[in-house]
Amino acid sequence: MTSDATAADPSRAEVDGPAEPTPVVFIIGAGLVGTTLAAKLLHAGVPVSGLHGRKPELSEAASALAGVLGSTGPLPDAVADADAVVVSVRDARIPEIAQRLVDERKLRPTQVVLHTSGNRPAAEMLSAARPHVKGV
Repeated sequence: MTSDATAADPSRAEVDGPAEPTPVVFIIGAGLVGTTLAAKLLHAGVPVSGLHGRKPELSEAASALAGVLGSTGPLPDAVADADAVVVSVRDARIPEIAQRLVDERKLRPTQVVLHTSGNRPAAEMLSAARPHVKGV
């Protein structure tokens, strides 16, 4: 992705350096927020490798609406392959999902894990995942 300034002045690209690759995102939570986030990220050109939910019918609907691969049951390997994992579930379930990510060994040291709650800090809500990733 080049900015208008870089397009107008190609020498600027040398100063700014090469563009960073766009991170691949995986979203856990097939509700309204997770589905909308997946669709908006895709529309913005951000690769979304999947959308995971508890209920098969909700995951299927979210997958169709957002245009990404949906899943239920055990967390798919695509979670571990993503650069960023977004937890978009009810606030009370965020710590449970963070622990599940650890228990199912779906985290790696270069990942970032985020959540969509505005209620509590990520360091608290994602504390189980924190030692296993680059940042929360």
